[in-house]
Amino acid sequence: MKKARTNNRVHVNRDLQLVEKIYDNENNYLRENAVLSFLCNTSITAPKIRNHYTIDNQHAIQMEILDGHPFKSHKHSPREEIQIWSSIGKAIRLLHDETRGLDPELLGLERRTIDTLLSLARFLPEKLSLATKLFILSSHQEKFDNHSIQTLIHRDIRIDNIFIKNDSDIVLLDYENSAVGYPWGDLVRLIGDDLKSKNDNINALLTGYGVDHSEFWASYPILRLSYLLEMYNYVKLKGRQAEWTLGMHNVMLKEIKEITKL
Repeated sequence: MKKARTNNRVHVNRDLQLVEKIYDNENNYLRENAVLSFLCNTSITAPKIRNHYTIDNQHAIQMEILDGHPFKSHKHSPREEIQIWSSIGKAIRLLHDETRGLDPELLGLERRTIDTLLSLARFLPEKLSLATKLFILSSHQEKFDNHSIQTLIHRDIRIDNIFIKNDSDIVLLDYENSAVGYPWGDLVRLIGDDLKSKNDNINALLTGYGVDHSEFWASYPILRLSYLLEMYNYVKLKGRQAEWTLGMHNVMLKEIKEITKL
C-alpha cells in the first residue's frame, strides 16, 4: 500500500483512491464529518466521505480523491485568474444559498453573532478592548443577528483551501472550523489576506458572488474586524510563542487599531 504524506495531517493513498485526513482535535473532526455528510445531499460540490473512524483517540476521515488540482499549484494568466475568482465567488454564494436559515444544532455547530465578537474583544489589551467593543456596538447591523439570513460559514476560505476540478468546478476544502453566521465574512479573508490590492480579482470575486459592491465595502470594516479577532484569539489561545506569532500579533493589533481608530 503506497502512502504519500502531503503534510502532517493529510495522507493520499493512490492505490485506494482516497485521501485520509487526521485530526488532532475531536471537535474539528466532528464538525467536518457532520458538514461534509450534510453537503453530500445538496448541489454543492464537496469531498465525499468514504469512511471515518476513531482509534486510540486518533480521529480520521477518508475521502474520495478529487480529479483536478489545488488552485495555488498552477499558474494562470490574468484573464484566467479573473474567471477563476468569479467562479470562486459563485461557489461561495452557492454554499450560502443552499444553507440559508440552517439550524446550527442540526450539525452541532456554533452560531456566530455580534455577542461572539464582543466576547472575543475581551482578550485584547484593555484600552483596545474597550475601543473595539464600542466600535462593534456602533457598527451593529440587525442582519448580523438575523437567523433567517445566517448560513453555514466556512470560516477558513483561503487559497490553500480552494481546489479546481478538471471540469472547472470549484471545491472548498477543510470545513473543520465551520459555524453558522453572517455569510459575507467568508469573503473577507480572501480579500484582506490573499488578494489584498488585486482589485480586478476582488471585483471578480464579489461580482461572482452577486453582492452589491458598495454595500459590501460599507460592511467590510466590521467583517474584517471579526476575522482579526478570530485569528488573534486563535493564536493566543494556542499558546504559540514562535517569533512569527509575535509578529502576527503585532500586525493584527495594528490593523484593529486602524479599524477602531484608536
